[in-house]
Amino acid sequence: MDLTSLDTESLLTLTRRLLAVNRKSLPRLEALDTGKHIYQGNPCKYGHSGKRYTNSQKCVSCHKHTTVEWRKKHVESRNRSST
Repeated sequence: MDLTSLDTESLLTLTRRLLAVNRKSLPRLEALDTGKHIYQGNPCKYGHSGKRYTNSQKCVSCHKHTTVEWRKKHVESRNRSST
């Protein structure tokens, strides 16, 4: 196959397919193409639904839990230091 004879769209499609095979993340690539921030991927190691952020590939549920815990810890320490 001579890649120089392919048009831009065909080359882009081929590249996406190769990336998807290598990373097994075709849903992520499709979400990136359509401008979505969340896609349905594989469940995380904690068994959450599989919704993931396109930019970091992090599990949405795990990220939310981590953020809540971080805020609890830092808001409590901020409140203690201000009194």
